[in-house]
Amino acid sequence: MAIPSSWWTNYTSGTRNADGVRVLINTPDLALGGGVSAYWRVVRRHLPNEIEYFTSGSRTERAGLAAQILRLVLDYGAYLWRIASGRYSLLQLNPSFGAKALLRDGMFLVIGKALRKKVVLFFHGWDPHCEKVVRRRFPWLFRAVYFQADAIIVLGSAFRERLRQLGYPGPIFVETTAIDEVLTELPRDEQARKRFRVLFLARIERTKGVLEAIDAYSQAKARNSEMELVVAGDGPLLEDAEEYARRQGITNVSFWGHVSGSRKVDAFMSADCYLFPSYHEGMPVSVLEAMACGLPVITRPVGGVRDFFKHGEMGFLEESTRPAVFAELLGRLADNRELGRRMGEHNRAIAKRHFLASQVAARILQIHEAVLAPKGTRNGR
Repeated sequence: MAIPSSWWTNYTSGTRNADGVRVLINTPDLALGGGVSAYWRVVRRHLPNEIEYFTSGSRTERAGLAAQILRLVLDYGAYLWRIASGRYSLLQLNPSFGAKALLRDGMFLVIGKALRKKVVLFFHGWDPHCEKVVRRRFPWLFRAVYFQADAIIVLGSAFRERLRQLGYPGPIFVETTAIDEVLTELPRDEQARKRFRVLFLARIERTKGVLEAIDAYSQAKARNSEMELVVAGDGPLLEDAEEYARRQGITNVSFWGHVSGSRKVDAFMSADCYLFPSYHEGMPVSVLEAMACGLPVITRPVGGVRDFFKHGEMGFLEESTRPAVFAELLGRLADNRELGRRMGEHNRAIAKRHFLASQVAARILQIHEAVLAPKGTRNGR
């Protein structure tokens, strides 16, 4: 979805000041890993140059606690100084619904509203444990801070319903994460490989389901020896996962570590299916990237996946976390590669239709326009 050349002119008409700047988007350091950084790396290329960005949070993956606190204090001061200039009529924050992010970004929201700016919140990740704590112990604090937002964006209809249950009265927009359009144009190597390659690509931590993925592969391989597993990503459980595979005597498992750029593309394009038994997500970009690369996907109905994923057409969607369930599904794809090819082609078409970064950017601009519209004319989807 291309943004018409006249769109930004219309978007900035009316209350625009002399230098034309109206929107400030708060993002993490885009050089770091993480879903929010990945989202903005691809989406901002398709947004007007007049939009400005403010970087907050750690500037390194390994910052200590004292450095993080100092960084946060400096960020608050810089943010206050920047928006106090009065140039911005709309601010966008991009937290996750997790304890650390809620505490950090709550102050950015308070600063913005104290200076009488309109604020849009975009919740990317969603931690169900944090939600339970908020509901049981701090609902009053959450409402006092986060209900000041003029609109909220979430990555799944279930999250919209949870915010309504908490009592948020404003517009809530359901969006998706975004993928680089280049992925949908890369040709797949249709030459049949001897081994059926399973890919797990995510941060290597317990709640992403990496151990379940290894166990599922091991059980499927016991019935079909011509299989291999690639585990791509970095994280706190990486060494434990490698040791677990060695201790269990699981063969043909490769640990690629952190991947990005062409190495990440190679991981997707050299695989035959994508396995992702995550416990909870907002909208996992890796699932959309796998679809864009023409892979069938085996995953769970986490976050926004439930809103669009069709079981049996795009791959397989299972509530269970039992490795045996996923092993059976891997076996079905390994035994019927034509089925996987058809699913992959269907997934690539869906990705082109709904998840390209240019399409997402256009919808974000429409949300901004709706929030800036006169009160009473806004509608949350």
